Amino acid sequence: KALQFLIKILKYLIIVRVIRSYKYFLDFWAPSDTYATRAVDRWEKISMIH
Repeated sequence: KALQFLIKILKYLIIVRVIRSYKYFLDFWAPSDTYATRAVDRWEKISMIH
């Protein structure tokens, strides 16, 4: 049970890291594309609460 929980946390951390790097990628290549980065920001805030 504890192992499954650890795996869940690891998966979550990997997803957050990927999304964050994707956000930086968007900011670097398309600063005008603020909608996508705003969506990522909102998702990060929601995930922080949970």
